Amino acid sequence: AYFLDGYTFKYRMNAAELGERSFFAIPALGRTAVGVETNLSVSNLLYPMPDGRLATFLHPEVDGNAVLKSLNKNNIVSENADINILSFGIRTEKSFNTFEISVKERVGVNLPKDLYRLAKMGTEGGNEYLLNLSASANAYIEAAYGYSRQIGENLSVGGRIKFLIGLADADLRINDMRLTAMEDKWTVRGEGSLKGSFMSYELQTD
Repeated sequence: AYFLDGYTFKYRMNAAELGERSFFAIPALGRTAVGVETNLSVSNLLYPMPDGRLATFLHPEVDGNAVLKSLNKNNIVSENADINILSFGIRTEKSFNTFEISVKERVGVNLPKDLYRLAKMGTEGGNEYLLNLSASANAYIEAAYGYSRQIGENLSVGGRIKFLIGLADADLRINDMRLTAMEDKWTVRGEGSLKGSFMSYELQTD
């Protein structure tokens, strides 16, 4: 989008960019970006059936060994979002001023291969499972002011200053979590930690 004429938010990638015109973005609708990242592929999760339909890896006709062979030791899925609350820009003959407030959040989780083995094959896949899980999430408000100015015909300079306000942050780590699955009893051993902070919140303990 940066190389398209008329794209409003070029200043986010280049602080010296002079906007073509003044603008005002509609709150929450002016700019919303959502991304998902993973080291899994669609073929790890969906498998073709003989009749041409697609089934998830949990379908009983999908070979469990084939599923496990295609997976990584650690399977990572993360999601992030950037939601614009308010933004506007003022263009003069030689300068460009921008101001914006946005909310940004990110959630990530690491799912070990043994978790898929347990879900797919149960005790038929073995009795010992190593389930080292981890997850993290954070959210914050970003308020930014930018200024750029034309100097001569072929040069413009600019900068942006940002103020960040934390809303929430959490980090979960479960280390060396071992599950022994028998037909009549499951035993879990492990240790983990959960760290979290939330804006204007104080945990009451007894």
